[in-house]
Amino acid sequence: MSRLGGLLKAVRVGIRERTNLNDRKAFTLTSEWCAEGYAPSAQRMDLSHFVVEQIEKLMSGKIVQLSLSDPGLPSIGRRFLIHSGISGLLAIPWTENGQVVAVIYIHTDQARAYDALHVSTVEKVFEITMGWIDRERHREREKVMAAEIDHRARNMLAVIQSIIRMTAGANVDDVKAKLADRLTALSRVHSLLGRKRWTNLEFRDLLEDELAPLGAEIYERVSLSGAQLMLYAQEAQLIAMILHELTTNALKYGSLREATGRLSVTWSVDGHRTMTLDWIETGTVAISQQSPEKSKGGFGSILLSNIIQLQLGGEVQKTLTEEGISYRFLLPLDHRASAVSGQGEVETGDVTRENSALSVMVVEDDAIISLDITELLSSEGHTVFGQFRDIETALDALRKGAPDVALLDADLGGDSSAPIAEALNAQSIPFIVVSGHGNDFVPDDPRAAAPRIEKPISNKELISFVESASKER
Repeated sequence: MSRLGGLLKAVRVGIRERTNLNDRKAFTLTSEWCAEGYAPSAQRMDLSHFVVEQIEKLMSGKIVQLSLSDPGLPSIGRRFLIHSGISGLLAIPWTENGQVVAVIYIHTDQARAYDALHVSTVEKVFEITMGWIDRERHREREKVMAAEIDHRARNMLAVIQSIIRMTAGANVDDVKAKLADRLTALSRVHSLLGRKRWTNLEFRDLLEDELAPLGAEIYERVSLSGAQLMLYAQEAQLIAMILHELTTNALKYGSLREATGRLSVTWSVDGHRTMTLDWIETGTVAISQQSPEKSKGGFGSILLSNIIQLQLGGEVQKTLTEEGISYRFLLPLDHRASAVSGQGEVETGDVTRENSALSVMVVEDDAIISLDITELLSSEGHTVFGQFRDIETALDALRKGAPDVALLDADLGGDSSAPIAEALNAQSIPFIVVSGHGNDFVPDDPRAAAPRIEKPISNKELISFVESASKER
């Protein structure tokens, strides 16, 4: 642009791209060169302050020239040039699919008209520059997409790893069957979210997607009733896990096991976006037999408790009668769950611990990974200060107490965990960043100097990092 400016004796050469500003045509500055002594032009230029005839001409794809030496220049055009501190303007539009999407402009401090050769030169430079801008944006999109794919892949591997570690069975074949079942359910919800481009998902679609593979004979014994209810992607993943564990239990031990059994699922949501979900199983004598896994506090039971209480801040009421079994779930949606520790409340003040047991804060937005980490910490004799999946509840907990060390997910549902890192640094609490991103932090990020573990995580690595970090306090 500087060379073009020198060739045309211009004081400014720039490119603006079209945007909409309050339903008025406007162009946002993309790139600009200014001659020495000339200030940059405004970031946004509203065409409503321009000459109406020239606006129409420009938006129809035609070249516009304005000059103070033109006796026919309207007063609004003259005021525009004087206000901009210039004597002449050349504007050339760039069209795509019949629409003007960008403009290159030349500002001069002398009133002059450009001939066809000058215009042709500007057009060629404009074409080359727009091609370069498009390629750079394409590369940037590819980088962002690659980073997002890497992030999701790492998180998915971490979730799968956690499911594998926490799945138990009577024998190898039993473990294989449970793993295949749970991984298939996980795949289904991700496929459904993928088709929706990871945006809002309707609850009925989620429920039908879980029940559909059961077959027509079973599906005929299921009734669904409820208003339209849209879920955010994170909510959908959590609730899908609840539905899967309920369905699995109903198939193995409940109403879907026998031909006489019936399942009724109803739901509603109040003005505070608290969902009431009623799961009612009737019509089978086997319903009173509790799942062996649930009676032992297996993965399904623990996962349900973790999701409902810790992740969603909700509650469940279970009723067992001669007619069957029913569950009523109260689930605050888009709700920042109140975090609780392994003992039911956040630890406060100084706590005397036996041997080298540590109080560990777990900040992780994925329910399964969070559950896996807390189970691992407990198995190694450490206590859980609290489980948190968002910034607000984590910061609130740090105002009430202090852990020995923290495990901090780099990304919390799309939000950076940097504010939590700042609070931890302020209290001199060591922390380890657990990340699904391969990129490094910028130097001034409060997490830049912290030890870092990439997902998926090995048990030995996690415990080693936690115990090493605590020694730095």
